[in-house]
Amino acid sequence: MKKQIVVACLLLTLSIFSWSQDTSSTKDQTSYDRFLSKSGTMIRFQDYKMPELRGNYQTYENRIRILTVGADKSEYYQIVVTGKYSSVTGSISYEDMSETIKAIDLLLQAFQSDNALKPDYLENKFVTKDGVAIGYYISSKDSSWYINLDRYKSDSTVFIKDGQILKVAFYEAQKRMDILGK
Repeated sequence: MKKQIVVACLLLTLSIFSWSQDTSSTKDQTSYDRFLSKSGTMIRFQDYKMPELRGNYQTYENRIRILTVGADKSEYYQIVVTGKYSSVTGSISYEDMSETIKAIDLLLQAFQSDNALKPDYLENKFVTKDGVAIGYYISSKDSSWYINLDRYKSDSTVFIKDGQILKVAFYEAQKRMDILGK
């Protein structure tokens, strides 16, 4: 009887430890990370600078990155927030650009009516498939547009005073991607 209790406790302990182990899920990986994770192949990066994105507190580097992994090719619009000790890069795939631009247009339309409400606080945003959030907040004192490049990292938010700046930046990026993709 004692052996059965000891074996049961041992099995229970082992199952708890194995269940609590950190498993790296591909569910949390972005399409950029998944594309780069192919091993045993040649990986090539090509960057094309875009005009700097002027934010409330600093200017931000943004670029078109073309990745070639083996025979596969993919394009991304990237925005980089450079901090004191590190930088954060948000990537939006070419496949998501049209949907993101449509969302920015809808956000621009909604901003006017939301601002007229004079709320204590209101936030409206669009989140891409890879977790980049684009939107605005309105508070009783001010309002601002933002892009949150990584939901898991601090200091990864770009603040921009006017949503039209975002619209122009994304339209220009998509046009450049169209040209480079040919």
